[in-house]
Amino acid sequence: MKNNWRLIKISDFAEVVTGGTPSTKVNEYWKNGTIPWLPSGACQDRKIYSADKFITESGLKNSSAKLMPKKTVVIALTGATTGKVGLLEFEATANQSVTGIIPNEKFVPEYLYFFLISIRKKILFDSYGGAQKHISQGYVKNIKLPLPDVPTQQRISKILMLALNLIDKRKAQIEAIDQLKESVFLEMFGDIPSNSMNWEIKKISEVVDSVVSGWSVGGDERDKKPNEIAVLKISAVTRGEFDPNEYKVIDKNVEIKKAIHPSKGSILFSRANTRELVGASAIIKEDYPDLILPDKLWEIIVNKDIVSTEYFKAIISHNFIRNEFSKNATGTSGSMLNISMEKFRRINIPVPPIDIQKKFTEIFNRIDIQKNHMEKSLIEIERNYNALMQRAFKGELFTQEKLPNV
Repeated sequence: MKNNWRLIKISDFAEVVTGGTPSTKVNEYWKNGTIPWLPSGACQDRKIYSADKFITESGLKNSSAKLMPKKTVVIALTGATTGKVGLLEFEATANQSVTGIIPNEKFVPEYLYFFLISIRKKILFDSYGGAQKHISQGYVKNIKLPLPDVPTQQRISKILMLALNLIDKRKAQIEAIDQLKESVFLEMFGDIPSNSMNWEIKKISEVVDSVVSGWSVGGDERDKKPNEIAVLKISAVTRGEFDPNEYKVIDKNVEIKKAIHPSKGSILFSRANTRELVGASAIIKEDYPDLILPDKLWEIIVNKDIVSTEYFKAIISHNFIRNEFSKNATGTSGSMLNISMEKFRRINIPVPPIDIQKKFTEIFNRIDIQKNHMEKSLIEIERNYNALMQRAFKGELFTQEKLPNV
């Protein structure tokens, strides 16, 4: 059942302030500071419990920084986090890219926090600017939202917080599974930097059958229609698992000169990225005939008589080997780094006997089945959470709403 809640501007029921940054050239504004100071990156659609930087009382008095109380709802105005929010769980200041909505008795901070999360797509659509999109304090002041009585706000907030807690629990379970994988790898193969188990060392060129590069081509950032071809982005592998939805759609009039399609059993490898992400990789578990590789992604086929696909993926994902990729990459400071195929093929890796690798693959695959189940469950919980938010701010949510079980 819907209701007739009025839409009210944030500025009509709350004070809105924007932060500031004390001069970094004045030591007394920062040295031995005790007042938390947050950048816009602290806004991650989560409660904020701590700060990494602090300013002094002098820095607060001699800048436009504002001390915001606990339960202030903060929203990022610019950069990659534009429109993302946070809920302060302590007093803090923030920089000029953060606007704070000061709590009072007229609204429940958690209610406003969830509402702003629910409209981030609209906020991004409304943002303006060239390379760096942004919004203003004035924009935040003029955001309108349905504002029922405080008890109703509290009930809605409680339901949404329960749903968010389910998401956090599921993510923690997935993280624990990843830690289990790391533990199994360490137990079976020892310390990689010191090669503590004295495995045979081989160059990558000795254990792969082929390494092929994709093709440099642009595309549009939109959903792909049937029969269209899309080129993958580097972000398709940066999480360590393949995301087939990270692509750009190629114009139908573009002649595709080199089509390397992700194929089942291969590994995709990012030969160019930031220092931390050079060498990101993912195993492909099915064929994707409607996707092609860009020139910054390679397809690797291993020699399965020497290495298993799962072991090779695990070893090239190890921090020690990833650091080797970065050290061998070229590029100026601040630019995208790149490792050549020749240098990549010369990197040394430990190669245990294939029967031990196969045992690792069996264990790895069993763990992966559990992880896939958890990830599918997470997607469903997140879908329910988003649906709950949409219904909540239409006045369709009841306290009896059933939530998914963990």
